[in-house]
Amino acid sequence: MTRSTCQRCTNESIITLPYGPHAFCQEHFEQFFEKRVRDVTRTHTFFEEGEKIAVAVSGGKDSVVALNLVRKIMPRHEIVGISIDEGIDGYRNKAIDEAVKNYQQLDIEYQIVNLKKEIGNSMQEIVQKTHENKWNENSCTFCGVFRRKYINRVAREMGADKLVTGHNLDDEVQSIAMNLFTSQVERLSRMGPKIQFTKVKGWIPRVKPLYTSPEEEVELFAQLKQYPHYNEVCCPFSHGADRNIYRVMTDQLEARKPGSKFAMIQSFLKMKPILEKNDSTAKLQTCTRCGDLSSKKICQACTYEERIRGTNESQTKLTPGQINALRGKKNSKGLPVLEM
Repeated sequence: MTRSTCQRCTNESIITLPYGPHAFCQEHFEQFFEKRVRDVTRTHTFFEEGEKIAVAVSGGKDSVVALNLVRKIMPRHEIVGISIDEGIDGYRNKAIDEAVKNYQQLDIEYQIVNLKKEIGNSMQEIVQKTHENKWNENSCTFCGVFRRKYINRVAREMGADKLVTGHNLDDEVQSIAMNLFTSQVERLSRMGPKIQFTKVKGWIPRVKPLYTSPEEEVELFAQLKQYPHYNEVCCPFSHGADRNIYRVMTDQLEARKPGSKFAMIQSFLKMKPILEKNDSTAKLQTCTRCGDLSSKKICQACTYEERIRGTNESQTKLTPGQINALRGKKNSKGLPVLEM
């Protein structure tokens, strides 16, 4: 069903949402989008009075929209920003520039964490080490682990009570599918719009204002509001990520049956209480080295750091041409292949 006019007024629509179907002009789409974010925030009780809120901002559309809307929705709360510089030339530096523009426009205190200063290697160097040492993990595995660790650490150091991330509806649906199809059901209980382990010290509860917001709508909202954000090519090392498989799968399902992604989230939320009762969350502890949340004595981030530090420093730095060569080139295990 296609509408030529907005369903709430006589103005021409700028977007049609098949799952409604809905059709909105710019004004009413923005109202529709913001209301959904407010509803998620209120329904799941994201914030309590007087809490300090940290927002993880990569500079992309999702985190930038989350930052701006949290500032608008929670004007009386102190808000700070956290960005991670993984050290990917031509990509992360550009994205962080956009993040800083938002921080400055909103007059928000922020910190930028340089991964190389923290662990001695940038992601470009880690990708090269992965290739040279034939490690099984891909770049996204290392990157995700380190980003989570240092975002949580800085949020804790800044005195934050809650940590906002920009995960959207598509991200969550893909994660649900990934965990189901890789037989990691126990991880599902630790997912959702609000992640809080009350028994673990040092863990900053995470909340996701865009939990029910489709990715395409987030992008449109960012454009309409003219928020500075990075919208060029995605990370050059993400081509071989398993998540891409589930992105295609869930997108195809949504195209054939509009509303499928919302249905998946609704079904998951109904099952979550059952999953939590049977989960091993009680076994989670703090890492003996860094104090972060872990299912083992030494967390995955510290394990990876030890392995990376144990390898010899590479004398060769990836050039832009070599970065581009990684796109679309994988070995039999689906890992990036670097041509030297």
